[in-house]
Amino acid sequence: MLPFVALLAAACTAAPSEAVPGGPSAAATTTTAATTTTAAPAELAPRRVRSAALPADALDRLGVAERGVDPDALRWQLPLPCAKPLTSGREVFGYHLNFNRQWKTSRFEFNHLVTWYRDRTGADAVAKTREMAESCQEYVYSTKEAGDQELRVTAPVDVPTPEGASAGYSYCEDNGTTHVCRALIAHDDMTSVLIVFSGTREQSLDLIAEMLPVTAELLAEA
Repeated sequence: MLPFVALLAAACTAAPSEAVPGGPSAAATTTTAATTTTAAPAELAPRRVRSAALPADALDRLGVAERGVDPDALRWQLPLPCAKPLTSGREVFGYHLNFNRQWKTSRFEFNHLVTWYRDRTGADAVAKTREMAESCQEYVYSTKEAGDQELRVTAPVDVPTPEGASAGYSYCEDNGTTHVCRALIAHDDMTSVLIVFSGTREQSLDLIAEMLPVTAELLAEA
């Protein structure tokens, strides 16, 4: 399982493209005491994406501790299934801010990615991901760290969209050994994505189905 996890994690932690004029300043990427009456949406975004993320103890009942917030947590890219090599998340989704939490055991890796979009709704982002995931059945995924790997795509997969979400979509990929499944939900100008790597698709989807309603509540309140 580990080679596939390392492959996708390497791409997910790639740095975003250059800053977009009008985007949030460096100071806005910290949890400052901005208020809704004085701050612009981009200034509030870092605090909102953190508040919509699962808490560090979300998997304590399974005996799984959080790995710690990824030092590149604001840089994790959105899912880009069937994308051509070197495609940038900024090119596909416009300016956005991400926050990611990670949990990992010998049996699975669990990630929660929350994203705010400056120029589109979360439902728009979900629709774009659906379009990409259903545009191929397999593709070659390339990184400098792990080289090329052929991934098979299963899209969509049956994961109910929780009540309160404006849109939802789920799909899986595998390399023959490791399965990674993703479930996206949207609310207003944000999305929440659950990502599970495991040895079987069923295990990945079971954990997603259990945790998705909780993430929907957090997203609606952010």
